[in-house]
Amino acid sequence: MVSRNRRIINSTDGERQYRMETPLLERYELAAEPFMEFREGIKVETFDSALRVESDLVADYARLNEKTELWEARGHVVVHNYKGEKGGRTLMTERLYWDQKQKKIYSDTTARVIEGGSVHVGRNFEADENFETWSFHNTSGKIEVEASTLREEDSTASESASRTDSTAVLQSASGQ
Repeated sequence: MVSRNRRIINSTDGERQYRMETPLLERYELAAEPFMEFREGIKVETFDSALRVESDLVADYARLNEKTELWEARGHVVVHNYKGEKGGRTLMTERLYWDQKQKKIYSDTTARVIEGGSVHVGRNFEADENFETWSFHNTSGKIEVEASTLREEDSTASESASRTDSTAVLQSASGQ
């Protein structure tokens, strides 16, 4: 089955759950493991009970294995979660999986999470399907900071340590 400029709205018990839009949807229902493919990109939005957008996902490509209920999104994948104290969070990666049965999303490539003024970069990203709790596993990286800031902090720490050392020497010399 081939469908162009497709919009699908899914609701449960009369409440809208998500809206999906794609320029091209191909469904291979006679394959050993039926799947849908979105070769020209996809946009998915989820809604709260007041029909406000809770989250969205945009990707250049997506594929859904209908049997295992595993989604794969590739190419400039951007996910927004608009809930949260810091105005929500954004995830950017080149490949993202959504396991509907396990209710989790994960990536095995480099991912970037932006939350408030913080940017977290790592590999092996994992989160609940609502992108409310998330983590990186087995990561390493480097942090770039202003060298002048470190020098100021080092000199302040050195002065404080010198005062502490001299106080200890004075107390020791006075027999206390």
